[in-house]
Amino acid sequence: MPRADLGALVFAACAGASVWISLGALAIGSDGVARTGALPPIWLLPALMLAAAAGAWAARLRLHESWPLSLALMLWLPWLPLPVPASFFVWDGPLEVVLWLAIAGGVVITRTRTRATVPAAWTDPARAPRWAAAAFLCCSLAAVAALQGRVPSGDEPHYLVITQSLLYDGDLKIENNHQRGDFLEYVHQDIPPDYLRRGKDGEIYSIHPPGVSALVLPAFAVAGYPGALMLIALLSAWAAAVVWRSAFLLTHSAGAAWSATAAVALSAPFFLHSFTIFPDPVGAVIVAAAFHLLVSLDVVPERVHTRHWMLAGTSLAWLPWLHTRFALIAAAFGVVFALRLIRAPSRWRAAAAFLAVPIISAAAWFLSFYVIYGTFDPSAPYGGSRQSAVEWMPAGAAGLVFDQQFGLGANAPVFALLPFGLFALWRTRRRLALELAAVALPYVLVVASFAMWWGGWSAPARFLVALLPLAVPLFAAAWLYGGAALRGVFVALAVLGALNTSARAFAQGGALLYNVRDGYDLLLDWVSRTVNVPLALPSVHRLGVEASLLIGCIWLLAGAVALLVLQFATRGRAAAPGARWAMTSWAVALAATVALSLSWRVVRTHPLTTESSEIEFVQRWRPNVRPLTVRLPPVRSVAPDAALRDIRLRSSVRARGLPHDHPLLAVRLLPAGDYRLIIDEGLIIDEGASHLEGVLSAAIGATSQMTEQWSLEDLRPGLTPIVLSLPVGVDSLTIRGDDTARARIGSLALRPERVDVSENVSGRHAVLAARYGRVRSFSLDDALYIELAGIWTRGDALGEVMVQADDDGPIELDVTAGPVPLTLTLTVDGVTQTLVLDAHERRRVQVPGGLWRVETTGVFRPKDFDASAKDARPLGARLEFPQEREPESQ
Repeated sequence: MPRADLGALVFAACAGASVWISLGALAIGSDGVARTGALPPIWLLPALMLAAAAGAWAARLRLHESWPLSLALMLWLPWLPLPVPASFFVWDGPLEVVLWLAIAGGVVITRTRTRATVPAAWTDPARAPRWAAAAFLCCSLAAVAALQGRVPSGDEPHYLVITQSLLYDGDLKIENNHQRGDFLEYVHQDIPPDYLRRGKDGEIYSIHPPGVSALVLPAFAVAGYPGALMLIALLSAWAAAVVWRSAFLLTHSAGAAWSATAAVALSAPFFLHSFTIFPDPVGAVIVAAAFHLLVSLDVVPERVHTRHWMLAGTSLAWLPWLHTRFALIAAAFGVVFALRLIRAPSRWRAAAAFLAVPIISAAAWFLSFYVIYGTFDPSAPYGGSRQSAVEWMPAGAAGLVFDQQFGLGANAPVFALLPFGLFALWRTRRRLALELAAVALPYVLVVASFAMWWGGWSAPARFLVALLPLAVPLFAAAWLYGGAALRGVFVALAVLGALNTSARAFAQGGALLYNVRDGYDLLLDWVSRTVNVPLALPSVHRLGVEASLLIGCIWLLAGAVALLVLQFATRGRAAAPGARWAMTSWAVALAATVALSLSWRVVRTHPLTTESSEIEFVQRWRPNVRPLTVRLPPVRSVAPDAALRDIRLRSSVRARGLPHDHPLLAVRLLPAGDYRLIIDEGLIIDEGASHLEGVLSAAIGATSQMTEQWSLEDLRPGLTPIVLSLPVGVDSLTIRGDDTARARIGSLALRPERVDVSENVSGRHAVLAARYGRVRSFSLDDALYIELAGIWTRGDALGEVMVQADDDGPIELDVTAGPVPLTLTLTVDGVTQTLVLDAHERRRVQVPGGLWRVETTGVFRPKDFDASAKDARPLGARLEFPQEREPESQ
């Protein structure tokens, strides 16, 4: 075997060893240095190394193809048996998956480039755009399936209410639609009309423009909300095809077109809005089409005919109806096209075709405000409230670019390379570059001046989505004219953006999709439980403009240095593709590691969150899978049970801190098991007292309902006899104390006595819990409504709840139907009971404890049966647990 292949076997063996270390679990001690690790059995280490080497030998992997395997060494950084920087710990957690994807992608792409050919359909300018649209649509629909129950949200229902008003009433007056609850077809809560000013006729008109509502009306009439969603997804997929054509027309390179289209289409701002009922994705479709015409005028003007001008004018005329801010884009394109028309052949005919519809539409647009509000002012729906100001522009501009929750650059880092693309376009087609800037810059500045520049309850950078198609030709030019180093960084940043999108759509059931304005991105908080990543990235809402710009510049500078190093390393050298992939990945990873460290230092924060690290360690506790338990530094072996009992679970503060009422203990994602309470004595009012006093109560999830209550009378500080038993993992646990307990307790902690591995493997967590006498119930989803006196099931839905009696005996359950007949199917341990109930019928059954699967067929909404009720929940049956057995009738 050639010597080069021996190097590939060595790289493969090292990757096998890294697989072994990545299967472990790591907890950081309170001092930030000592660590406890749980690893697979030691015999698995050589077995994985041999298996990886054998796989490389069987695949005939060569040295130049194996360089990406070197990235696996990064997984050892958190495990080094010596004090290490906090930034090393970021590679223990979900980012391990990113590294393995980079390794696999590097090997596969390297081998593909040297041993395979690209399918002809991907390079054919006639067929490739169809593939782009089809691939994008499939990804979009997969995300929709994963996000069921989370969309529509934000302002989407308000746009759909306008659709229903047009469909059912033939007008834009929405008050009666809200009173009827038309929106209950697609949301499960009551929503008030969204308006700031009534019309001159005293009626309520939505603050939201009707453009997208009218556009989806035919699809909604046929298939309801799913039909409207499908229409937006189809239009977004068509936009992906259009921008592919634009990029190819400019560069005549299928590779550049594919790279640029994928970078933009799979970015979180574009992709996560591609199936939402907002005006922004529709605006992006129109911008994509308009810019394609502009590119055609610049590259192949002979192919532009009068019908193209008419279609462009008609499309741009729709923009102001979608949203008032889009009028600026329409006006900018109008000026640009007008200047192009000056020297166009048949310019008068083309001008008439282009301007006819926009002139009529603009007149109708202004007239609509006069008819409804008695003024031609487009700001009339806002009731005179201040929507924008020049002094707000710095915060908006910094946020739109850098903000970790809502910024474009933070969520799609590939857009940091836009200046390279603009420079490349300037060198080749200067007028087109100026026209692009003339369209984009005024709109960006106006959006930055908005008080609500982040776009409300939506995915990142919503207000910039309409302009994103303009980035595709820029990226294509950067790809074509940039060097190998720039293309490598482009791929790395585009992949990071796509992973950001995937995590928001698919991780934790879509819980990472939307953020609130607290300055801590849910996705960054999920990336690592050991270090506080959100504190190392800009946040305009938390840090302000100056600090956000400073941290943003740190990240940009780290990226620029990495790019310069790569350019120097590859200059004048014909490096193998695998080596370039590895160098690029190492450069990006090390730049991120350095930027994290510098950013934490700038904000003067302690990045380690040892409490969350220990909770994560318990969450991953599998002694049958990870029997080798070690402590480091230095490396020494400990018994698994001893390692578990040494863990102290304290409040996992993380970035967002404790709840506002400052409980004694707040822990997230606590696995099933038994936990003993440890009370460390702090402030004692009476110095002679040696016992604790007061009452502690425990609650699961965001509720004030208690599942446990303990008296501290006659208990001493330290390890107490109080044990909290959880039959299932819980999303959050909060322990509070009365005034007496709070005055005498300095700190509270939990010591794991037993972790239920079987329940933890299932990955289920209770979102709410309640106690009903001797019975505790733990709801595992939102298909059950936990209340103080009982539980409502959701109508026409399936829910799961873990129910447990204190004595583990059978449980008596009263099932009551609402004002409509229903069928309730209850399954426990494979045994099913079916109850068919008439309206208001009540029936008592006996059910064993355990995991209950409750399926309800039949639904009612209280507001439909009681005019004074505001409860719009889709309810089914009422489940109650009687405190005492009633005597049987004779």
